[in-house]
Amino acid sequence: MKYFNNKSMKTSIKNMAMIIMLSFAIISNESCKKSEPNITPTPYGSFYFHIHTGIGGAEVDTSTIGYDSLGRRFKLSLGQFYINNIILKKADGTTFPIKNTVYLLKKMSNETYYLDSVPAGNYSSITFDVGVDDVSNHVNPANFASSSPLYIQNPSMWFGSTSSGYMFMNVQGMADTSANNNGTVNYPFTLQLGTSSDLRTVNMPSTPFTITAKIDNYYHMMADYGKLFQGVSFVAFNANNNYTVSPFTSPSAATQIADNIANMFKPL
Repeated sequence: MKYFNNKSMKTSIKNMAMIIMLSFAIISNESCKKSEPNITPTPYGSFYFHIHTGIGGAEVDTSTIGYDSLGRRFKLSLGQFYINNIILKKADGTTFPIKNTVYLLKKMSNETYYLDSVPAGNYSSITFDVGVDDVSNHVNPANFASSSPLYIQNPSMWFGSTSSGYMFMNVQGMADTSANNNGTVNYPFTLQLGTSSDLRTVNMPSTPFTITAKIDNYYHMMADYGKLFQGVSFVAFNANNNYTVSPFTSPSAATQIADNIANMFKPL
């Protein structure tokens, strides 16, 4: 018969206890793994703005004479503006702020702008600001990266000093200034909105749309310059050669036109 001394017995018991504890730990760990729910990552889709340029609801380019709702005729040689603070509203009432694209500079020569990767799902509407926030508005464009829309632009989108800041909107063209809208479209005009007083928030009408995962999704809208100049007398342009509106030369007219920005955009 083989006998174990006390030391061997204690060692065996200790080893057995460790084996039992390790077994319980493994079983417990496996149990925890099985009880954890499977978390499915939120699917995302690429989201773009597709912004058309229009006058009176009809799409135009720099060679097109447009007619507004009053039958007035004009055409654009330049039409560009800044957009920022873009927020998507979901169908359930929550929101998704666009983080990837802080600013975009809409030009007539380009209609499509990538914004961000957006959670797939159903959405009801969009809000955004036309202009530049007050902090960035007083930074010299040369201080931004050359890839930024706030960098130096040609044509310029800056009034020339950090106190005056950016042109939120720069519009140039030719108008028919005859009383009966039957003259020639040859009278030059310039509109340059800016300063914090001209920044406007656009709340797009509720038009449900869906973001589908893993594909490119486009939100189409029109920027209607006929709506922008609503209430502005083209006939009055004749009172000033090369009619120019800015917050520094004609603040009341600039405010009147800036107030039209909210109605300038419509979903397509």
